[in-house]
Amino acid sequence: PVGSRIAIEYDVEQRDQYDRELMYLYAADGTFINLALVEGGYARELHYSPNYRYRNQIESAEAAAQAARAGLWGACS
Repeated sequence: PVGSRIAIEYDVEQRDQYDRELMYLYAADGTFINLALVEGGYARELHYSPNYRYRNQIESAEAAAQAARAGLWGACS
């Protein structure tokens, strides 16, 4: 919600070749927002080399979301 506080974490590189900021987001309660979106089927895993810190965890979450037909995986297939 508007006004919510979040924490950010960077990996090896902070920006991609198009100058987009690359970060991991955490809600005030510690929820890893990037992962939660993938787990719910509302985002896909996409990494930008050399930023691989959570790649395996996020890829596993994406596979589980696809198998469960969660979120967009159920709506778009």
